[in-house]
Amino acid sequence: MNKNPFLIMSALMAIGLLSGCVQHTHNWGETTYTWANDNSTCTAERVCKGDNNHKETETVSTTFQEITAPTCEGDGKGRYSADFSSEAFADQTKDVVLSHLGHSYGAPTYTWSDDNKTCTAKRVCTRDENHVEEETVNSAYQVITPATVEADGLATYTATFSNDAFVLQTKNITLPKDVYATKPHLSADGETVQYGLYPQTNVNDSSLVSELNELTDPEANGWYLYNDEYYAKTVAKPHENNYKFDNGTLITKDETYWFKCEPIVWKVLSNNEGECYLVSLTLLDVHKYDDDKNSYDESSIHSWLSNDFFSAAFALGNDNILETTVDNSGSTTDSDDNPYSCNETHDNVFMPSYKDYMNESYGFAHTTADSDSRCCKTTDWTRARGAYAEQNTNPFYNNNGYYWTRSPYSGDSGFTWCVTHFGNIYSEEGSEVDSKENSVRPAINIFFD
Repeated sequence: MNKNPFLIMSALMAIGLLSGCVQHTHNWGETTYTWANDNSTCTAERVCKGDNNHKETETVSTTFQEITAPTCEGDGKGRYSADFSSEAFADQTKDVVLSHLGHSYGAPTYTWSDDNKTCTAKRVCTRDENHVEEETVNSAYQVITPATVEADGLATYTATFSNDAFVLQTKNITLPKDVYATKPHLSADGETVQYGLYPQTNVNDSSLVSELNELTDPEANGWYLYNDEYYAKTVAKPHENNYKFDNGTLITKDETYWFKCEPIVWKVLSNNEGECYLVSLTLLDVHKYDDDKNSYDESSIHSWLSNDFFSAAFALGNDNILETTVDNSGSTTDSDDNPYSCNETHDNVFMPSYKDYMNESYGFAHTTADSDSRCCKTTDWTRARGAYAEQNTNPFYNNNGYYWTRSPYSGDSGFTWCVTHFGNIYSEEGSEVDSKENSVRPAINIFFD
């Protein structure tokens, strides 16, 4: 049977119409666009409504553009673009948030104040120099090795920060040796203290003497500063013509001599938790007790100690001296009923009493008889200024002097108690209040910082 071609074509067309596609024409649905998770690609796809097996797809790589740059603290904006080659697909864009970058700080710097009492830590963001973290703290101070008059010391400042970004800082400083003994320095054995300055040793370097002779402007206390050392001069008035300086030079009357001012060495009589009662280890000067009376509170030696000596010896530092309420009652003398005892005084510098020099807890013999425990030597300065100095072949006694106590002798208003070159406590010839050859052995009370 012959088939009609027209009828066959008509049947095929009818079949095509039923399936939604007419002779290669698709009825496309809406295009969808799918971005990769990282936005690096975008896929466009459309599906024929008549036959979902008929699809058109295109995947393209995207391009990126930064619209607004992110900062340390603020988000930015970026845009991905997808450009399709098929005219069936529209070009696409996708805006994304660019998260803020956060700070990228450089290494911290640390700056100490001039006095080292504060330390400032600082770090700057490498992305924006206007972004700064800074913290200033007070430092803690600790002396590691105290300075002495012979050697430098060491101290440390420590700065601790609350910001974890900053680490603990320490700064070591050298404590220069205290050549002028502006602070008290206790010896390692606890027996002596160096504190204050006073003329003591004769200068026998002729070239130095020549240079000192050119000085014309003394300091307030009468001393002269030369090459960071202090010197004093005096016209010699030796008690005897055969007296010599420690270097063996004969002391010539009416000749002017120079003396180096050196740290005063004190004997520790007692130490009560850092408060110390001290008496000088040598006889520092010579001075009469008074013109005619042995009442300590009104004596010229009391005034001299409180003013002249104190101002000179501690001109460079006296903060560690305690004002002492000095008992001048009869109980500190040879008699409780001493008619020449006086009121208490309030002194920075004073002289020990008759009873002090018999106090065994202070290291003295409990007797008025000769005792090496009370023997004390004169210095070059005191001998040049008229102090009595024992001339003895025994080195222990040679150049020992007489020195005052503050205590009046109860038997005569013109006498006071002295200590002799052999260490006995004495109130006869030579202990008259107007004696000009007796030395001064000062005492002080101090505290340690």
